[in-house]
Amino acid sequence: WLRIIGDAEMLNGRCVRIFGSLQDINARKRMEVSLFSALREKSIILESIQDAFIALDSKRLITYWNNQAERMFSLQRADAKDKNIDEIFPQWRETEFFQIVNEVMLNKKGLTIESYHPGNKIWVMASIYPSQDGGVSIYFKDISETKQMLEALEESERRYSELFHLSPQPMFVYEIDTGQFIDVNEAAIAHYGYSEDEFLKMGVTDIRPPEDVQIVQQILEERKKNPNRFFSGIFNHRKKDGTIIKVEIQSNAIRFKGKFARVILANDITERFEYIQMIEMQNSKFREIAWIQSHLVRAPLSRIMGIIELILISQDDTQLVKDLIQHLSNSANELDKIIEEITLKATRI
Repeated sequence: WLRIIGDAEMLNGRCVRIFGSLQDINARKRMEVSLFSALREKSIILESIQDAFIALDSKRLITYWNNQAERMFSLQRADAKDKNIDEIFPQWRETEFFQIVNEVMLNKKGLTIESYHPGNKIWVMASIYPSQDGGVSIYFKDISETKQMLEALEESERRYSELFHLSPQPMFVYEIDTGQFIDVNEAAIAHYGYSEDEFLKMGVTDIRPPEDVQIVQQILEERKKNPNRFFSGIFNHRKKDGTIIKVEIQSNAIRFKGKFARVILANDITERFEYIQMIEMQNSKFREIAWIQSHLVRAPLSRIMGIIELILISQDDTQLVKDLIQHLSNSANELDKIIEEITLKATRI
């Protein structure tokens, strides 16, 4: 590549000589071609990336706006190029986003920020880097879906927390691998007498009577083999003061703070269990009373009825009649004692 500058010397309308200079510009032209190629390659890269990309000069004017930025912000590059970013994003004028842009321009240090764009109703993560010309390069990633997932997760965790901690029934969460409590609700603290700190230093075997520990350990091993299986049963639990209570347990697997765990609902059925035992005892007494009525009471009654028949058919008021009357009196007394015994048993139920 050569750069030629020349002129003609004219005499009487004729060109008598040509003079000028030749300059070797091959290196510069090759550099321009290389720079153009690099810029074209950069443009291809910036147009093919999944992030929206914009570049600002030192005056905050937009010098580059890729096709992904067109789609993300619903604005053509022709309408954005050479415009001030404050004009393009008026929603962000009073937000932290522009403060971060100014900070990167001033301190020449890259920063990342998450911001909500109300115009397009999207959440973006903006990575802002300083440029050599005093401006900045900004990469925008749409994180709306991630934000929605996080918000849903936070809402789910909030609901779990409310259901768990506000439940009137004692509830625990323990880690499957260790059997250690990792969460406990207020109802459990109030019912068992342990503080939250005490509970979180304990495991599931610590609230069982010593004689049940081996059985509990076997159950824990079974839970490790079948972690997702729903489980229920009735067990003995021990409060802090040593009181043994009967509890109906229901448990299921959950993922809690990154750990494989099980959540337990413990329903104290001690009173119900004692009531059932009392009912069974009463039923036993009733069965005994029924047996007495059907056997012991029937015998003297049968004798009385037989004696009455004999008196009715007898016309003799001699010693035989007197004996019959005596037997009748004895049977009546016997029946009276039996009835008294039945009454006494009934009043003790």
